[in-house]
Amino acid sequence: MYHQASGDFSIPQDNIDDLSAEQRLQWRNHLYARFGKPELADEPDDPTADTSCISGSLIGINASAGKLFIVPTSCGRWDCPHCANRKARKYYARIFSQKPERKITLTCWTKSFETPLDALDRCKYALAKVASIIRRGVYDSQGHEVHRPRVFEYAAVWEIHQNGYPHLHIAQWGSFVPQAYLSELWSRYALSTNVDIRNIIHGTRDNHNWVKYQLKALPLTQSLFAGRRLVTFSRGWTRYKSNDTKDKTTGKTTWHYFHTDPEDIRARLDEFYNNCQTIDQEGDDTFQLDGPLSPDAVERLLWILDGGSPSGWKSLKQDEPPTPQGPPPKADRQLELLSNGWRPS
Repeated sequence: MYHQASGDFSIPQDNIDDLSAEQRLQWRNHLYARFGKPELADEPDDPTADTSCISGSLIGINASAGKLFIVPTSCGRWDCPHCANRKARKYYARIFSQKPERKITLTCWTKSFETPLDALDRCKYALAKVASIIRRGVYDSQGHEVHRPRVFEYAAVWEIHQNGYPHLHIAQWGSFVPQAYLSELWSRYALSTNVDIRNIIHGTRDNHNWVKYQLKALPLTQSLFAGRRLVTFSRGWTRYKSNDTKDKTTGKTTWHYFHTDPEDIRARLDEFYNNCQTIDQEGDDTFQLDGPLSPDAVERLLWILDGGSPSGWKSLKQDEPPTPQGPPPKADRQLELLSNGWRPS
């Protein structure tokens, strides 16, 4: 079944994420011609092209603890084939780590807005107002309670519809909000009464696939809403703290930048350090080496990670060991944060 957007161009109605690269390009250009291209949209004409702006890894070495940390550099763009999947996995883990209880879908009335960007900005404003009213409650002129205050914490993911206009998917935990009440508030600020509320039953594949699909469709949404934040969390979203042990490592960690992908770094560790054990893979990889490292062992490790061989290190031990190349500007900022104690979530 097909949905006619306008003119003679049509796209699958059920799942626009199943489009081929050629169909995605045609659909995106069709929306650009209809609504105009966003000022910040800088994606290539070929949607299958490699657009990664940073390729490399930030390596942290804690000599006293004998640990090595691998943090992949990231440009943070949804149209980057290397970073989009990494961002989606991070958001997926952050959403389900708080065990949301309901999934809510909110739409907009397209005839009320001239362009999809106008609809997105209005709906973002509407979401903030609606959440504030739900938490505060509603009272009449005499001070009597009409709607009691409720706990309403959410993770919101924006998705583009076939006609180019946005709709909103929310994972929510807290108090149940009646559909009629939420629909009344949403129609007041977003000019639409289309509200769908369903329970989330944890442990079922359908609910996890629901979140994965929303995140998977974000690169397509970003093509029309470049420069807009498409995944947002309420201030009180985090109610369960993770048992993060990475910050308990004692001693100083020194950070280095390498023009090498994290997969190649791991392969070199497996090849030359068979006694390495991966401690965790939550956002970055932490490897436990064989005890504390001497200064000479640290220099040898840097040599191997930079592409050298153990035999080459022995022959060049008399010379100055090679130093990694300087990071590009965006990686340099991430390197500065890591050196000041920041760790990826």
